[in-house]
Amino acid sequence: MLLMFLYKFILFIDIIDIIYLIFILFLFYFYIILFYLFYFIFISAYFWFYFVL
Repeated sequence: MLLMFLYKFILFIDIIDIIYLIFILFLFYFYIILFYLFYFIFISAYFWFYFVL
């Protein structure tokens, strides 16, 4: 009985852990994409001003 409870508890924690990991990875990739987007905008703006002015 106790063993089954522990097993279910461990499985539950494992599921939560997987969801948490997916969430962290999603945030990580989101921030990387955001960073590259801002970097690209900054570089393109810099080149635009460099070639125009």
